[in-house]
Amino acid sequence: MTMLGLKRREEDPEETDLKALDAQDRLRSIIEQQPACLAEVAADGQVLAMNSAQVALMGAHGGGRGYHDLVSLTDRERVADFIRQVTEGESGSLEYLIVVPGGGACDVVTDAVPLDRGSDHGVVAVMATRDLTAYRGLEDQIRKQAEDHVETCAGLKAQLQATEERERALVAQREVERERVGQALERARVQLLELKGLRNQVAGLGGGVPAGLAVAPADSRKHAAAGA
Repeated sequence: MTMLGLKRREEDPEETDLKALDAQDRLRSIIEQQPACLAEVAADGQVLAMNSAQVALMGAHGGGRGYHDLVSLTDRERVADFIRQVTEGESGSLEYLIVVPGGGACDVVTDAVPLDRGSDHGVVAVMATRDLTAYRGLEDQIRKQAEDHVETCAGLKAQLQATEERERALVAQREVERERVGQALERARVQLLELKGLRNQVAGLGGGVPAGLAVAPADSRKHAAAGA
């Protein structure tokens, strides 16, 4: 009897097994239809299962092969250590390169969690993998635009500096010209003062204006020209 006073129905072991199989089938169907790339990998790197999205990404069919064989040589050791850590109970993420059909490489990131499969395979790594190709392309595009922007700004800065240099040169030239004109005006002023002073001295002595400082009247110039 339960706490509610109802008699618990004894379940048939065969019926229990059927329910378990049905649950596994439904889980397998859900995983298979997921757009994300999913795979179950044992501690030794053996692929136990993968859905169609994972197969399409890696070009691998079915389980029974080593996951490391799908990884680029440069990252195989890192991936092996990652799978081992996950099967020891530590969740995590890892970015690495996989080998794709045709001999190319693809940048991916995998999030993995441990899953106890019981006596069959013990603790396995359930791995969800995402293709970073589009992300890397966008990242490269943004980086290129940023570099172009920096280059453009550097060009504009150089132009601005050149313009400022020209303006400073013009200002300096105007200052030189202003100084030269000022000096010429000062010399003219001094000469006028000297001439005025000399005239005043001559006038004070009661004498005539020296020939070099006087200008003959127009009539005198005419008579002189006729006498010649």
